[in-house]
Amino acid sequence: MDANAVIPSPKTDEPIFSQMILRWIELPTAPATVPSGVDLLDITWNERGLRSLRRATRSGRLVRVILPANQTFDHGAVVAETPESIVAINLLPCPALVIRAGGAAELARISFMIGNAHLPAEIGETEIILPATAAAASALGRLKITYTAEIRQVRVSCDGLPMIEISSRFATRSSAPPRDET
Repeated sequence: MDANAVIPSPKTDEPIFSQMILRWIELPTAPATVPSGVDLLDITWNERGLRSLRRATRSGRLVRVILPANQTFDHGAVVAETPESIVAINLLPCPALVIRAGGAAELARISFMIGNAHLPAEIGETEIILPATAAAASALGRLKITYTAEIRQVRVSCDGLPMIEISSRFATRSSAPPRDET
């Protein structure tokens, strides 16, 4: 059996996509128009850490996704593919806390403080974006870090490693192991 095949559920006609994330496609941050042949499965930031998800896509197609423990739902992740279309994850914008830094040194200092507080964050060239939670707002207040509340797409990995934008087309995780200098 093809690993990417749609397996019908024994109880209903609902397709179950239970393999893994197949690949990634480039999607705009908030796609107003959906690319041809792409059916979007909208999720919130809080749902990114789930392993199992059952819901309808934007076109009304009911899907069930079960991910292995080492994968998370990311914006643009293709979770199913048929000859007619693909089902891709669309990460919805959510309330966010946005910190704007005055320069690289200030950005590094604030990033260090946020890391020490174990807060998930997306670190960009001039700003840091955190999901708006009571814990994040409280920690930023204790650290005396000023922020604004906005509605943004937060692209933080659920394992706490930030997505670092390299360019508008590529993203990578900063997960390189420490170098042994001995």
